[in-house]
Amino acid sequence: MEVVIKISEYAPCYSEVFTINSKKAVTSDFGDTKAIGLGDYTCGFDGFVGKAPTDEVLEKYQITTKEYAEIVERLNTVLDYGVCNMCE
Repeated sequence: MEVVIKISEYAPCYSEVFTINSKKAVTSDFGDTKAIGLGDYTCGFDGFVGKAPTDEVLEKYQITTKEYAEIVERLNTVLDYGVCNMCE
């Protein structure tokens, strides 16, 4: 399995590049980002929360449940940055 994740320099809550086995991927297939509003245009990021795999997602990316769990862990690691204030 080949996974490429590059987080945006200007919006650390956004994956600028996310591919699995050379196929464009979306983080919402693996979980949700939890942002907390802190005022106008500012958010606090409360982490990435993975969700259970579905057969559709496993088939879409041609991955196993173990590989799915590895991807969720990587997303949890790279999307864990706290309050960024980049939208301020």
